[in-house]
Amino acid sequence: MNYSTGADSNPRSLAVGNLNSDLQQDLVVANFGTHNIGIFFGMSNGIFKFHTTLTAGSSRPLCVSVGDFNNDGHYDIATVNYGTDTVGIFLGHGNGFFSNLITFSTGYDSLPVSLVIADFNYDNAVDIGVANYGTNNIGVFLGYGNGSFGIPTLLTTGINSHPYSIAVADFNNDLQLDIVVVNQDDLMDMAVANMRTSNVGILFGSVKVTGMGEAISFTGSAPCPQSIAVGDLNNDSQLDVVVGNYGMDNIKIFFGDANGTFLTQTIFSTGFLSLPTSVVVKDLNNNNQLDIVIANSGNDNIGILFGHGNGSFDGPITYSTDIGSNPQSVDIGDFNGDDQLDIVVANYGSKSVNILLKYDPGAFQSMIWYSTGTNSNPNSIAIGDLNNDGRLDIVVANRGSGNIGIFFGYDNGTFSRQITFSIGSSSRPYSVAIHDFNNDSRLDIAVANFWSGDVVILLGYGDGTFTNQMRYSTGEDSGSIFVVVGDFNNDKRLDLAVVNHVSANVGILLGYGNGSFRNHMSYSTGSNSFPLSVTVGDFNHDDWLDFAVVNYGTSNLGIRLGHGDGTFSNQTTYSTG
Repeated sequence: MNYSTGADSNPRSLAVGNLNSDLQQDLVVANFGTHNIGIFFGMSNGIFKFHTTLTAGSSRPLCVSVGDFNNDGHYDIATVNYGTDTVGIFLGHGNGFFSNLITFSTGYDSLPVSLVIADFNYDNAVDIGVANYGTNNIGVFLGYGNGSFGIPTLLTTGINSHPYSIAVADFNNDLQLDIVVVNQDDLMDMAVANMRTSNVGILFGSVKVTGMGEAISFTGSAPCPQSIAVGDLNNDSQLDVVVGNYGMDNIKIFFGDANGTFLTQTIFSTGFLSLPTSVVVKDLNNNNQLDIVIANSGNDNIGILFGHGNGSFDGPITYSTDIGSNPQSVDIGDFNGDDQLDIVVANYGSKSVNILLKYDPGAFQSMIWYSTGTNSNPNSIAIGDLNNDGRLDIVVANRGSGNIGIFFGYDNGTFSRQITFSIGSSSRPYSVAIHDFNNDSRLDIAVANFWSGDVVILLGYGDGTFTNQMRYSTGEDSGSIFVVVGDFNNDKRLDLAVVNHVSANVGILLGYGNGSFRNHMSYSTGSNSFPLSVTVGDFNHDDWLDFAVVNYGTSNLGIRLGHGDGTFSNQTTYSTG
């Protein structure tokens, strides 16, 4: 289906967002030839209607994006204007109408051609990165959160490099956003934010600029495992391990042997540029065979591989989580009381939780969408009955807004609006787990916090409210990023295993059974391993819990067998490549 952008418009760029608060995605087009921005509003039937154009003067807009630049909960529009050497901002009112154009200079003869939107300094104010073709540099505009921006910081990309495309991602595994630029010198360049030295390094291809930060070598693709789950996938009564390889667009299955080793392995694709971030194992189609559900952040979808019970799988079948949603975490439960397992996903990019209700074995309905709040960026999700009404509720760790959000279930597949509990503005909660830590038959919550390097415990009253939080350190500069629950010393009291990304270890906190925990004991995952996720299970059939951790930096799976007293064996590693 085609939609006209007007005579001589020469459209050059497209962005998507809900501009009029009707829960439908709209289209924004940069019309280079007619010096304006065109808006097409989406209808519920997938059709778009042309509404209006926003004049940009003699600007020649080349690239357009959307974001909330003044923190009012409404999408705004940003453009780079090749003709006037500016970034242009249209502030949205949430009803499809916008303020007049505000411009910010990119520099004389800069000829900006591309832009990217992200929060580079983690202050909950959206920033803008611009590729300046004419002046051979990147301009970073830090936002004030009120729709205005500071003077740009300029980062050179080299003489005659002429950058023409820009993107952001975390390239050096320090959980800080970096910038990658495509130039006309046949080399990719990077601007890398260095967390510990508070500077930015510019990297030309694989050549370091002296004194500007730590160099990175470009050595091709790496598995970069990010997520992990366990289950008996081939019905041999041995636990198997599933690893999601973010860098290789696949999952790798390690089939378990009775002695706790994993020598047989196989790989299944998750789709080109899928970038899988979360994996869960459950029987979704009620055939007594385990299936695999994957959150694919790159393709903005959920992938399902249906198992045959012999270690082989069909699929993946995918369900869209919406353009720009960037799903990060997935979980499974029966949300509408029909004895069918449904899927819930936390979307970092669209700041939302989506529900897929199953209506037929192996088939799911369209997504139901719930907002997690402006700048929330949910990163992790867990489910449980937190108010003892017999209905499953949802808990999300909102990384951006420093809180956890709870959606109470109504047993018909719908949920309440989010209620939040602050974990602290400097905490950066990354992961959440639910269990009864004080043996009062009421569910409690554990939260792993990256910035504050600790685990927070909220003990539940059984009515959806919680006690004041208790904090347990995981070590200085630990970067706690993931938490799971298990009884590691067989005292019938729940313990915690915490993945510490920066200090490269797994911390074990043994529980007292009253909601409090001992100081952590750490188990190294290896130098530069940057672990991201952990799961537990009895891999060698000795009735003692073991744990498996995925190491993003070293692209391997680490196994430690438990001794039943809260201590563990040396790590055995298996390549995830």
